Amino acid sequence: MTEDSEPHSPPIIVTGYMHSGTTLVQTVLGKNDKVFVGGGETRHFSHLSVIERKFPDLNDEQTLSDYVTYLLQVICTGYARVNYLSSETDAMQLLADCGLCENDVEQLLPVARTNRDYATLLGDAYGYLTLKKGKERWLDKSPSYSTILDKILEHYPDAQIIEMVRDPRDILASKLRRSKK
Repeated sequence: MTEDSEPHSPPIIVTGYMHSGTTLVQTVLGKNDKVFVGGGETRHFSHLSVIERKFPDLNDEQTLSDYVTYLLQVICTGYARVNYLSSETDAMQLLADCGLCENDVEQLLPVARTNRDYATLLGDAYGYLTLKKGKERWLDKSPSYSTILDKILEHYPDAQIIEMVRDPRDILASKLRRSKK
């Protein structure tokens, strides 16, 4: 990924209370030919303190490589699936399931070495996957982002924020319907 090949459109951040329609918005926007949507919620900003403990020193080459691998996996499949991997073999299989390989990690490492910041590297990984899929911008969705939008905007000041608001009675009805399934 070169600097002139990076996506120039700002990222889209979708947030809102659970059952407010964030997944619907993500699905609709993901149908757009220009928008890259991963395979689940990264929950990156919500779990940043956990991520920093798991990958404590991004100046260490192995830790940086592991973090880049983690980012590609979590973007493609979501936070929950990645965090229950039990071995390195599972991790590589997960990359393969996403249509990625170690070469994708190697392609992203030179960019990662230039900033070594957790949030910036998330954007770099999204940018890499966005270009790989022939898209122009990326979307990250998590209901938990509503309370930390200021943190997200520190790193992505040009991000377009979509915050879903829904009548609380409708949210409760949605939760009740889901619990009966």
